[in-house]
Amino acid sequence: MSVGREAAVASAARRPAWTTRGPHSVGLDEVSVHGAFDAHMSTRLNSVSQRVCRVLAGPFATMILGDLGAQVIKVERPGAGDDTRTWGPPFVGAESAYFLSVNRNKKSISVDLKHPRGVGVIQELAAVCDVLVENFLPGKLPRLGLGYEQLCAVNPGLVYCSISGYGQTGPRAQSPGYDSIASAVSGMMHITGSEDGEPVRPGVAMTDLATGLYAHGAVMAALLQRHKTGRGVHIDCNLLSSQGSLVKDSRHANMLSYVHAAQRSHNKSNALLSLLESLWS
Repeated sequence: MSVGREAAVASAARRPAWTTRGPHSVGLDEVSVHGAFDAHMSTRLNSVSQRVCRVLAGPFATMILGDLGAQVIKVERPGAGDDTRTWGPPFVGAESAYFLSVNRNKKSISVDLKHPRGVGVIQELAAVCDVLVENFLPGKLPRLGLGYEQLCAVNPGLVYCSISGYGQTGPRAQSPGYDSIASAVSGMMHITGSEDGEPVRPGVAMTDLATGLYAHGAVMAALLQRHKTGRGVHIDCNLLSSQGSLVKDSRHANMLSYVHAAQRSHNKSNALLSLLESLWS
């Protein structure tokens, strides 16, 4: 675009297809940061990240980017906005504590992606942003004109991060991804819990959080590469691969080899921990 970044964003702001949300500077399912992570990444990050995702993995990744100094714009659906705004109690005012806990350091707008002018707003923002993070089903955004190939045509330096359940390609690519399902499929739940009990889901959404951490690291690496090459990249980050990479012990290795089923050993693990603590004390 021939206009400056601020002018382009101001131009987008005049269009009626989106509205700002609430009094808080949180939200905006990250459309990527405009200016986000300028040239010198060793200094304060001064960039804009646009986020078009919801719930946890994407918001967690972009919250970290915001913590590091990125200007993050969260794009939400008109009306209800991000699903987690109502996930309570507890609530802080009208917002759920859950939503606020992963959406700090963000600005929020709502955009109707079913409206051509709403799509135009995202295209204008992507043209002046450094990063775009999204977690739609693979193929949905390209059908709207918001895929990586389409947006990098107007912004070759755009870092486009896609977060999904099972990746952009493959037999399960079109299946929605959920933390608990990926935790079960990866084997995490199978090796968690007491030896004679049922599989246990971890007390926090480990899969979503791990995926958000991987996505954040990949975005930072992509920005470093762009500083050297001037080109952006399409990052494919998914829940199953992220969780599978974290389950590292001999029991899980046996399971992945299809030779022996992994066994839960909660009590044995506690005994080993007690032994190590006695040696360290």
